[in-house]
Amino acid sequence: MKYGVVFYKDTDNIGDDIQSYAAMRFLPRTDYLIDREHLSDFVCSEPVAVILNGWFLHHKYNWPPASCIWPLCVSMHFSKNDYMGIGYGFLCGVGNDYLKAYEPIGCRDKSTLDIMCQRGIEAYLSGCMTLTLQSRQRKQTTEKYICLVDVSKQIYEKACEQTDGTDSKIRCMSHWVEYKQQSDNWEMRMNRVEELLDIYQNASCVVTKRLHCALPCLALGTPVLLILDKESDDVARYSHFTELLYTCSTNEYLNQETDFQITDPPVNQTRYVKEKNRLIETICQFIDQTANGTPPEAFWMWNQKDQRTIDRWRMRMMADAAEFAAKQVDELLRQKGGMEIHQFEEIRQLSERYENNIQTWKDYVVMLKKEEQRLNDVIATKEKEEQRLNGVIGAKEKEEQRLNGVIRVKEKEEQRLNGLLEVKEKEEARLNGMMECKEKEEDRLNEIIKEKEEVNKRLESKLQKKEEELRKIHDFIEDKEQTSIIWLIFFSKTYQQAPGTRRLKLLKESFGRNIHKVILFKKRKDNKK
Repeated sequence: MKYGVVFYKDTDNIGDDIQSYAAMRFLPRTDYLIDREHLSDFVCSEPVAVILNGWFLHHKYNWPPASCIWPLCVSMHFSKNDYMGIGYGFLCGVGNDYLKAYEPIGCRDKSTLDIMCQRGIEAYLSGCMTLTLQSRQRKQTTEKYICLVDVSKQIYEKACEQTDGTDSKIRCMSHWVEYKQQSDNWEMRMNRVEELLDIYQNASCVVTKRLHCALPCLALGTPVLLILDKESDDVARYSHFTELLYTCSTNEYLNQETDFQITDPPVNQTRYVKEKNRLIETICQFIDQTANGTPPEAFWMWNQKDQRTIDRWRMRMMADAAEFAAKQVDELLRQKGGMEIHQFEEIRQLSERYENNIQTWKDYVVMLKKEEQRLNDVIATKEKEEQRLNGVIGAKEKEEQRLNGVIRVKEKEEQRLNGLLEVKEKEEARLNGMMECKEKEEDRLNEIIKEKEEVNKRLESKLQKKEEELRKIHDFIEDKEQTSIIWLIFFSKTYQQAPGTRRLKLLKESFGRNIHKVILFKKRKDNKK
């Protein structure tokens, strides 16, 4: 089975990466990274299991996702906010059919749940994926600090005033990133997420305007206060979570009209725990279903849907978006004359952006028309082939019935083999452990043998030196013995009374081939005299 992770490639908010990180933790592995804004463009020749969570969608005409995606629709938030006038229009027609195919839909918040119910889609409140994050190891540090994340200057000044004279330091942080201008790969982005979570884990408390800073801190067990201003914030995104978090407005914080004190923060509420456990259970069930690599019936039914119908639906949505953009440009151009120069420049840039978008849409529409013509030709050929295959299908159905019986037998056998495979894997793991121990012991013995060889070499060298010394001693002793004998002969009565020739003969008889040594000895003796 292949697994994919939904991410936002060009995000400017690291909170999007935190959501992707939270989902990725449940997957056995990550085979594909799927851009949230281009879900319909993803292509794969086999099913890819994906946890479809997060915020949907800027490019609403790229909905629904590609048919090769086997989704778990959970922790989803649908927004009507865009620059194209589509709003919730992408949740009608084909977009609605997709959600109904994979219902029930897990909604991140109450506003999304209401939208699903209004459109007749079975749904439930699942909560946010970031609530499933596990507590991280706390680092030993002498520094006590409070994190202020994307808060106003007034709140920062108030926090400094509150911590004045205490041992708490203020850390000003932001979730703002600019991945469009950076070359960070996926591993680097995930490392950045983990570093950020470590900072939050070890903070004494966190004050933030970011929902996906507050919810991870709630899951980590770090005391957190969410600043929510109803006049300026998208309250729909925060629905339901205000019941789980400590919240207050900017004015309430500045006027100290909140019970949350950053120098002595309260422990987080625990109402989210039941929601977290249900969400984990849902995800684990999905991962277990994907283990056999066989998608459900809903996946195959959606894959049989007429692609022409989906393409036409997207074309209509893009055409509506292009018309809306054109009207916006016209309106802006009519207002241009009465505006100041800097306003005009902003309108000009916006107009260029919309014109580029319109041209892109027009090109896409032309491409879709060509593709439609091609598909019509393919369908005509397909219909003829279908008539021929109908006869084959009758025979195939009978064969299928027979094979179903075989498959049931096979499934039972697979279950038995899976049990054996588990036993085998455990035994392999045990043997691998023993092998590792053996390899370590072999390495240790090799080192000992190497040391022994070096010792033997040193001993052999010393032994050679010892033998050389013994040889020299032996030669010395031998010379000494011969010298003594020579002295005895020289001073004997027989030698002293014998004539010169007789003396030499006596010496030869006594010393044989070593006579030259005796002669040398005699010369030294005569010289001394």
